[in-house]
Amino acid sequence: MQIYVIKFLAFYIGCMTCATLQTEVGLNPVLSSALVGFLGTFFKFPKANIHGIHSAIYAGSFAGMCSVEILQGPQHIIGVSVLGSILYVWAQPHFSGYGGRLGTIAFISSTFIFLSKSLW
Repeated sequence: MQIYVIKFLAFYIGCMTCATLQTEVGLNPVLSSALVGFLGTFFKFPKANIHGIHSAIYAGSFAGMCSVEILQGPQHIIGVSVLGSILYVWAQPHFSGYGGRLGTIAFISSTFIFLSKSLW
């Protein structure tokens, strides 16, 4: 359970930071995601047995590249982060070594939020 919470927080930080850089600073989505990924590599985490925190931050930044019409507030960012972190933890042992895993996780999470919003 602890690993899900840690991955959620990392995914959320990446997503929220990328979305904030777009809306508040005015950076384009690609530059925002690249900046979040770059800065995320400098964080040192105390537990050496927690692998993939940097990747979860970067996957969250991919989800944060979403349009502001889809991520309209903190509740949507939390929803994307919950789904994205669950997919991230599930996909880690199954898709290890395959390219595009982080982007696919962000795409599925964002699409789910978009579809759920259109149903309400």
